[in-house]
Order: sequence, then C-alpha cells, then structure tokens
Amino acid sequence: MTITSRLRPAAGLLMILAALPLLGGCRTEGNSITIGPNNNSSSGSSGGGTTDGSSYTIDGSVAKISFSGRAGRVTVQAKAGAITVTERARYTSSKPLTSHDVSGGTLQLKEEGCPNRPSNGPCQVDWEITAPAGTVLDLETNAGNIDLRGMAGRVTAHCDTGNVTATGLTSRQVDTTSDIGGVELTFAEAPDDVTATADTGAVKIALPSGAAYAVRTSVSVGDRNVEVRQDPASSHRITAKADVGEIEITNG
Repeated sequence: MTITSRLRPAAGLLMILAALPLLGGCRTEGNSITIGPNNNSSSGSSGGGTTDGSSYTIDGSVAKISFSGRAGRVTVQAKAGAITVTERARYTSSKPLTSHDVSGGTLQLKEEGCPNRPSNGPCQVDWEITAPAGTVLDLETNAGNIDLRGMAGRVTAHCDTGNVTATGLTSRQVDTTSDIGGVELTFAEAPDDVTATADTGAVKIALPSGAAYAVRTSVSVGDRNVEVRQDPASSHRITAKADVGEIEITNG
C-alpha cells in the first residue's frame, strides 16, 4: 500500500529551509595505537588562519568508534583493514586540542577547542576516518556535517547544527538527529530499526523496494511524502520526525 499525504507549510518555512544548505554542524558516540609508515603531518597558513594536518593508523581490535567534537566535518568511509584517521585543523593562534585513545575495544576521538582563541578567529578540525564496514559508530558534534559511506554497523549520530548524510548503508539499526539541519539516509539493504529526527530541516530516507516497512511520521510544519510499501506488522521499522521541514520516504 502506498500512502501520500501533504501538509501546507507555513509562510516562513521556505525561507528557513533555503538557509539550511549553508549550515555546517553536528554533534556525533588493551589495544595499542600505532603510527604507521604512512602517518604524516603538514602545516601552513593563509588569510583564514593556520592549517595543520596529521594522519595516523589505529592498531588493535576496535569494534566501536566514539567521537565527540566541537566544530568541523566528520567523514567515515567503510574500508577493510586497520582504522585510519586524518585530522585537518584550522585555527588562529593556538591549535585545537584533539585526542585519540583505545579502551575496551572502543576508539575514542575528541576535539575540545582552541586554548586562548581570539573571539573572531577560526578553530575547527575536519576528520576523515576509514574503518571496517561493521564498526559501530557513536558520533556527536556541535557544528559540522556528518557523512557516512558504506557502513554496516549500528549508527548513532547527533548534530547540533549541521547535516547528517549516509549512503550505501547496510546497518540494521540507525538513530540520527539534527537540531538545525537535515538528515538524509540511503540504504542498500532493508534496515530493522531507523529513527531520523530534524528539529529544523528535512528528513529524507531512501529504502530498498523489496520489503514493506512499518512507517511512523510526525511533522509540525512541512510536507510529508511516504511512497514505500507499508505494513504495520513489518519488522522493518522506520520513524521520521520533523518540527519544521519536509519528510520524504521513498524507494531508492
């Protein structure tokens, strides 16, 4: 059964949503750490502040990546082998404080801002991470997009300001939230339990067509479009919520 329903957006909705692509933020959750042969660092400066980059490889058994950041983009790409991390910092006078540690099978990555930062100076770190597809992800960032590619493990991701985007997902359980920004999820296999929430922004979920889904939606101001085959008794549960923004659930 296909159900399509639409609500009339308030006059201010289009102005709010038009600004969302300009936002860039999110809040996203012994072994040994080895600096591999391809670890490197680089630095430079420009009119926008100093840039500094470093890369390292995580050696050991890691089942989960927990990330907590203040500002910057986070990208996680599925790739077999050891976990690799690249940090690219931009700052004015003092470099952002970052840390990485492995404990109990969890890699913990943190970014805690710049000491003595000028009030108008840049301070952010962009992270590029490769990890085996089945790695569990718990990601939290205050300001910066989250981009996931080809992951299969359980995903929890939260943004204060920014967009959560995931493509090629085969994860069974996904829970994503953006306070100001959108959520866009594309699944390569039918998931078991998905919750996608945007306070101000669009929620778009693309699902395989071979299954029926138990869909629940809630939108206060915006359009709602559900095109997938639905069955309330399905084991594939999809929950989408938006306060101000559209909800779109389609077959990808």
